[in-house]
Amino acid sequence: MHIRDIIIILFFSLGFNAMAQSSMQRAKLNIEEINDPLFELNKTYPIPLPDIEPFLSFYITWQGENQSFEVRFSNDGNQWSDWQTLHRDPHNQQKKVTEFFITDAKHRFFQLRSHSTAIKQLSAHFFSPGTTPGFSKPSKSGTTAGVENCEQPTIISREEWCPSGNCPKRGVPQFTKVSHLIVHHSAGTNSANDWSAIVRAIWDLHVNGNGWTDIGYNYLIDPDGKVYNGRGEDILGAHFCARNSNTMGVCVMGNFQNQTPTEKAVTGLVELLSWKAFKEEIDPVGRGLHSSSGLNLLNISGHREGCATACPGDQFFPSFFSIRNRVNDSLQVCSFLTNVHSQNKIDKLNLTPNPAHSQLQVSWNGAERGEGLIEIFGLDGQKQSTSYFEKFSNQAKVQINIEDLEKGYYLIRINFKGATHYGRFIKN
Repeated sequence: MHIRDIIIILFFSLGFNAMAQSSMQRAKLNIEEINDPLFELNKTYPIPLPDIEPFLSFYITWQGENQSFEVRFSNDGNQWSDWQTLHRDPHNQQKKVTEFFITDAKHRFFQLRSHSTAIKQLSAHFFSPGTTPGFSKPSKSGTTAGVENCEQPTIISREEWCPSGNCPKRGVPQFTKVSHLIVHHSAGTNSANDWSAIVRAIWDLHVNGNGWTDIGYNYLIDPDGKVYNGRGEDILGAHFCARNSNTMGVCVMGNFQNQTPTEKAVTGLVELLSWKAFKEEIDPVGRGLHSSSGLNLLNISGHREGCATACPGDQFFPSFFSIRNRVNDSLQVCSFLTNVHSQNKIDKLNLTPNPAHSQLQVSWNGAERGEGLIEIFGLDGQKQSTSYFEKFSNQAKVQINIEDLEKGYYLIRINFKGATHYGRFIKN
């Protein structure tokens, strides 16, 4: 069957809103109803923002048929990018809005087309998030496997990812008791120099596009494993097909339909899920009734396990069996350390690199000098190896050969001057 590609004629109703975040700007183009299949194709229009940095975020809202759109961009109106498909955002069940698309800040023109003519009240939305001050030197590092007792990882606050203060929460938050941990991807881009700006673009889509009170996710994770605060702990989100009660939504930023997330991002995800699962006594490899959906869901689930969506991506979703097991291993370590915590002083050791392959460096800031015994245990409590007594001093650094260990999680115990110190590491 022959299908005509229809260019949607845009009537500008420009009213962009310049804001204080290092040239943070927004523009909206309202578009007339399209019912005639003979509109001119590939009509070119300028992007209605005077300055764009560090990238342009773009999405569509409309009424009418449930459909997808195609868009392409140009710097000069002559050379064009490939046509890119914008699919409907699966998180919003009430309003028709596409996923956001990230494109180059140098683009100044765009073209839009669709295979459908039954379109009403269509609007194109443009957002320039502005560059985050100091984004090239982030103050927060990604999480590592060395966190004891399943503590909450370091969280980048709203004040840090939106220092201008122009990304507020709206309304009064509702709270929920979390029983299921739901993992997403953001779609959009897999590469960015400024991930805080990506978080602001997601905030803009969810608040100004979807009409929600805040970012739909409770937390977001970038490719370096850094965790960003969204709605925050135990606040009812908007990420699971309008059945959000008893869930914590975590978005790993990137599009994982055709590529996998970074190992740092997955490690950050494991640490975040381990903290919440340990705190709420959630079995990471079990399943249970999710009352809002009526489904018997795995306690750690991908978005697609409860909704009709590709999220969290075809290349990411197959790794969820491994992720659940890693969280489960982590909880065993946390339980062990919690049990010994009441009997022994536990100091935080610096274990690097972590994960480690052949050599593990052990260090901490100690005030005393002396010799200590280093022992390594598996999660089953069986001793794997015992080092000779090592000399420790202030700013001590000791190299341990772990080449003979199998891959997995391990505990390390150091007996030093009558005190016992614990840590954990991964052998890869």
